[in-house]
Amino acid sequence: MIRSNDRAALGAQAGRTIHAKIGAVLLALALCLSLAPRTAFAENSASGDAQAAPMASSEQTAGTATLTIVYGLDFDGSPNVVVNTKYRFSEGATVEGLFAAAKAAGEIKDYVFVDEGYGSYIRSVTLKTGAVVENAPDGSLYWGSYKNGAYAVDAEAQGTEALVDGASYQFAWSSYPTAAAPSDWTPIVDAADASTQIAGGDAKKGVATLSVVAGLDLSGEPIIAVNKQYPFAEDATVEDLFAAAKAAGDIQDYSFKDMSYGPYLFSVTPNKGATLANAAGSPLSWSTYKNKQYASGTEGQSGDALVDGVTYQFAWSSFPTAQAPADWAALIASATDGSEVAVPPIKPPTTDETYDPVALDSEAYAQLFSSIASSFSATSEPWEALDLAAIGQSSAVDKDALVDSVRESIGVANPTALQKNILALTAIGVDADGIANQDGTSLIDSLGSTAIATNGINGRAFALLAYKSGPYAVPAGASSEQQLIDDVLASQLPDGGFALDGTSAADPDVTAMVIAALAPYRSDARVEAALQDALSALKSLQLADGGFPSLGNGGLATQSNVNSTAVAVIALAAVGIDPATSWAVESGETPLSALLSFANESRTGFVFGASENEMATEQGFRAMVAYQGFKNTGAAYNVYLQAADGVAGLPGAAEAPAANDDRLAKTGDATPVASVAGIALCALVGLAAAVRRRGVCSQRASMR
Repeated sequence: MIRSNDRAALGAQAGRTIHAKIGAVLLALALCLSLAPRTAFAENSASGDAQAAPMASSEQTAGTATLTIVYGLDFDGSPNVVVNTKYRFSEGATVEGLFAAAKAAGEIKDYVFVDEGYGSYIRSVTLKTGAVVENAPDGSLYWGSYKNGAYAVDAEAQGTEALVDGASYQFAWSSYPTAAAPSDWTPIVDAADASTQIAGGDAKKGVATLSVVAGLDLSGEPIIAVNKQYPFAEDATVEDLFAAAKAAGDIQDYSFKDMSYGPYLFSVTPNKGATLANAAGSPLSWSTYKNKQYASGTEGQSGDALVDGVTYQFAWSSFPTAQAPADWAALIASATDGSEVAVPPIKPPTTDETYDPVALDSEAYAQLFSSIASSFSATSEPWEALDLAAIGQSSAVDKDALVDSVRESIGVANPTALQKNILALTAIGVDADGIANQDGTSLIDSLGSTAIATNGINGRAFALLAYKSGPYAVPAGASSEQQLIDDVLASQLPDGGFALDGTSAADPDVTAMVIAALAPYRSDARVEAALQDALSALKSLQLADGGFPSLGNGGLATQSNVNSTAVAVIALAAVGIDPATSWAVESGETPLSALLSFANESRTGFVFGASENEMATEQGFRAMVAYQGFKNTGAAYNVYLQAADGVAGLPGAAEAPAANDDRLAKTGDATPVASVAGIALCALVGLAAAVRRRGVCSQRASMR
């Protein structure tokens, strides 16, 4: 929360309604952004460095297009304009070329487009001040895309869209739900129901109204979390009002936090939806109102004494207000002419354009495995470190650099970064509970106190894995392992699968991640039943080539990709299902053969779209490691929990490493994962798949 006298005008502007045309595309964008631990959808990023330098103004151009970038709304509701310029462009120039022209003109310092399986969208813009404005991993804050003043649909305003003469492209810093207060509190407060729950005691002294709005929905209507009149006792305070709401079951939970400017509301967990907690740096926060006016001084703080007839309002807000302007037309009309010219992107040469299918025999498999492992040498990237530890090569990790980078993640609001770092450190033999920041907060403590880390299904799944990976006790006040399990099970969809938002159709990536997370707890009959249903749901999502698709444009993509297939292979190995022989489709392909079909011709990595991709390579290799652990141990193998054993290397390539004696001692639930009887330790004789050029599905057709 940002407190200043200037914010008195915030209430008047904060309720600007979100653009009426925001629809399913917004949900796909906002919800796909936070897939983790490292997004299963491969990330092909591009910045201005990948573009050719804008041509001289004297060269021939094909037309003019307008680029408008708005970094939210100011206190008075006016747009914070970053770029509003008409650029000439040459034949073949794309939307990304407009950004390159803006960068060359000095209007922005940099930008990044990414394709995470649903198109090439803007991920971050670096302002002239050097501030990087980047999409939040959980989709709560992001860059919304518009074309000709209307919300962009399908492939509109993607970085790869070809420019058209006279067209305009707008990009607005946005939030979901829209983090803005209602424009008029009166109808909300007037509609408050009476409650019998007394705040702060037993004897009624007066009545106060509590209204909590968790942002605005897609139509601009307030999302009401609480709107009740509570009787209160002598000396009752605002915090007692929230306690009454919790006791009455009107909200699940809340917290106040004493910040430099007073003990203000920090988080609210509504009965429906995830916990909304103030973000570091206050881009998202709870704003406080009293009698429908923006609060000042100590008004609305936890200790503010309740007064009979007074109303208290709290709204999920942002600064700058993460909302598109209500009227793009006037802004577009005021665009100035730019001197730079947008040009077509330079397409890097690729050796993977067309090549004949190549049989991937055991020798080629070993080459692929060894090449990727060698490329990770001296890494300080957490997932690569975990992979190396799993194959008995933790000594190849730059441990000091990894620990230093991990310290920086402590206290950072991110859905899964803490979990990923805990898993990586544990895998290489480092006690994650002994790594702390300057305030003395350990990595484990931070996991327990960072609300966003366990708000969503993916965060909860990987929190279970993180706690289970070593002798780590859940911090006091944090959700216990049992509560995390209960919350995960409560998110299961009727078809048995899981989705990031908990309400849409099953998502292959999230379903597979949850399977791996629940595997260690399958002695619980409820968990075992949920696992079987989740496996059935995952199998139903398998495609004819044996692989798995990602979500895209509000539904499943039509073709497999290496990342989604990789998390499925990891899940199958974790529950003891052989991904190389089980789940074969009519063509005979399996999840593992589908995974290996994405290997590049040189056997040095994995291909996503038209070229090799670092994220696809790491995630594909992690799946290969999970399979090797399964084959080498002859039992279910969970790469996240068993990486420290170092037994997932290639048999015969070198002397198989013994279990790591330095591994951290395990505590807690010692339930063994289900084993697969009769699977002997063996080499990969006969393992074969086709390395074949994948056709790029429609939403990735323009990836470079």
